Amino acid sequence: MEMLGANDELKAMLDELEALLHTESAALKDLDRDALDAITDKKLTLFDCLRELRALTPPTQDDRQQLERVKKLALDNQLLLVHARDTVRGIISTVLGNPEPLPSSSHAAPVPAGGVRLNVRG
Repeated sequence: MEMLGANDELKAMLDELEALLHTESAALKDLDRDALDAITDKKLTLFDCLRELRALTPPTQDDRQQLERVKKLALDNQLLLVHARDTVRGIISTVLGNPEPLPSSSHAAPVPAGGVRLNVRG
């Protein structure tokens, strides 16, 4: 693979990963488990391809800027996941009648009492 082709392929994969992370963010907000499972599979495939490309060509300055955006999106999605998990834990604790909420992540903001709505109908 020539260098220019590898750089173009790297750019295309980073574009795909960035778009996928935006899709993941929406799926996390909707608590769409099926979509999240499919996105995880796609991310794993992309990571393998990116690892192979990295061996062929170093990232350019533009790639590095995009990698920073991708990193921020991934961290934002991780926070959404932590908040969703803590919210579900709080709901389970409430349903079970536990006087103390289950411990939450130290990175997550507390879930406001009475301020969370969960659609259990799908």
